[in-house]
Amino acid sequence: AMSAGDKLFCGVRLFDLVRLRMLAGIRGQHPDWSDPEVEAEFRRRLSVVRQLDEQQTYTPCGSL
Repeated sequence: AMSAGDKLFCGVRLFDLVRLRMLAGIRGQHPDWSDPEVEAEFRRRLSVVRQLDEQQTYTPCGSL
């Protein structure tokens, strides 16, 4: 049983790891893009996922 603080820390750490992996993937797809362009694409993709989630058309794989 983890404390609430530990759970929060793990959630933040998981997001950071996923963010780094997504940024690496975007850089791999677009090696000529600058860091600000890669970051903007990351934010765009995150926004798309949020919009789909709000429309309830996206199902996280843990919820299947």
